[in-house]
Amino acid sequence: MNPDTYDFIVVGAGPSGCSVASRLANTRSRPSVLLLESGGTNADPKFRLARERFMLWATHGLAIDYGYKTTPQAALNGRELAYHRGKGLGGSSATNLGVWDYGSKPEYDEWARLVGDDEWRWENVVARMKKIENFHDYTPTEMKKYAQPNPGTHGTEGPVDATLSAEWDPTLPLILDAVKAYGLPLNPDISGDQCIGFGVPAGTVNGGLRVTAASAYLTDKQSNLDVVTDSPVTRVLFDGLRAVGVEISGAKKYYSSKETIICAGSIDTPKLFLLSGVGPAEELSNLGISAVLDQPAIGTNLRDHPMIRLAASVKDGVILPSQPLATDTDIVSTCSGYCKLNTTGYAELATADAATQKHLSNPLAPAYELVTRITPKPSRDGFLWNASVVMMNSMSTGRIFLQSSDPNTPPAIDLNLLSHPYDVHATMDAVRSTAQLLQNSTIPTAGLAVGPKSLEDKDVLEFIKSNLGHLWHAAGTMKMGLASERDTCVAPDFRVLGLDGVRVADMSVAPIIPSNHTQSTAYLIGETAASKIIAEYKLDE
Repeated sequence: MNPDTYDFIVVGAGPSGCSVASRLANTRSRPSVLLLESGGTNADPKFRLARERFMLWATHGLAIDYGYKTTPQAALNGRELAYHRGKGLGGSSATNLGVWDYGSKPEYDEWARLVGDDEWRWENVVARMKKIENFHDYTPTEMKKYAQPNPGTHGTEGPVDATLSAEWDPTLPLILDAVKAYGLPLNPDISGDQCIGFGVPAGTVNGGLRVTAASAYLTDKQSNLDVVTDSPVTRVLFDGLRAVGVEISGAKKYYSSKETIICAGSIDTPKLFLLSGVGPAEELSNLGISAVLDQPAIGTNLRDHPMIRLAASVKDGVILPSQPLATDTDIVSTCSGYCKLNTTGYAELATADAATQKHLSNPLAPAYELVTRITPKPSRDGFLWNASVVMMNSMSTGRIFLQSSDPNTPPAIDLNLLSHPYDVHATMDAVRSTAQLLQNSTIPTAGLAVGPKSLEDKDVLEFIKSNLGHLWHAAGTMKMGLASERDTCVAPDFRVLGLDGVRVADMSVAPIIPSNHTQSTAYLIGETAASKIIAEYKLDE
């Protein structure tokens, strides 16, 4: 056999790609697997220090990040937004904030309905998450009223360490008590059967180190798994409508005798298909790319979690010198809450189909997340209570498209945020509710340091237009769904519709974004795809 031919080629070494490659290689039949990653090894120990994880991408820049930007956002005063994407082994799990939570039951049940596959129903998702997760609960006894994970929901033998640390920032009880007194519910396990309420999420850290997809899945070397870094894939190779391999920068080619699985993420997976001639034929022709398959849906349905930060100045004397704030992010320093809004009277909701209206009205489907912590002011002359509003279940969609046929040119990323009036209404209500919490809770504050000038509609809307960003949770650009629907790109078995020999397994297939920090869902997608491929090829028999 040609030494550059493998049974399976996996493109992209993020959470989905690492899990797919490792699981296929570790089957009883031991197929040959090639895992290609465009970035480097990320082997420098400083990349994995837990205390660096909040600012790692800013510190090391393009060494570990693609440096993408969005197109000017029409609803955000024409602003371009930075779009961080992890580069190198581990993908974005090597650069993200490391928050670990599952999402909500109604969202996964909706996923199952949308794609016609019960594998995505909540009970099946939890069963697979337990196999992925190695959960460590070191919560001190006095904090158990705030964080008490259900052992039946969490796994302890999986490859991905998720930790609730023994050390807590001393201001967290202050925040959680204030939230409860304000009338918002606490939730001791936000990865349980329902995520509504405030609690403390686990982090993918253990022993002072960041846990990445590479450290979780690629530590044990397998002779039948080749991992090749610094190898950007520039196109998928086709024989007619069958994918037979890939070409990397420099024109080197690798071939797959069984399948190629693309796990490059919601930005770069559609980019790769478009460069390979799979996409809207007219647009490709205008760039000089010959169409292999005219598929207008490639790159559409882009979703994200919009985010905007508010903050209030904590009055002097509330935080005492005996309560130093945590500086090591292996210490629990942040709490979060998934919240509902009363959207019953939203006229904008009436434009949605009945199923979407039902889903958004589900009492267990969040409208937004509030991520909150107290930090020193930059001037160090006091403290800020920070609250980031992260919108869930938004209805706006954008798209990814090519700016050039040159693989080295970044794709255009149009998030199209706030293009749906429902999202405008919901974001305004979430910002207004958060501002009221920051100014009227049991934590004495001196008013908003970051926020709208007033709670009048015009001031709230202008604050949003000038400050809204996102959480780098791109999804949906190779949407999984029913073959009968025009915007479906990928079938429930992860095969790209209209093509043979190629599947997609990353966040780009997600028809909705669960209410979570999406690295856990990326692992879930990889494990689910691997299980389906293993069963189909009988690799464990």
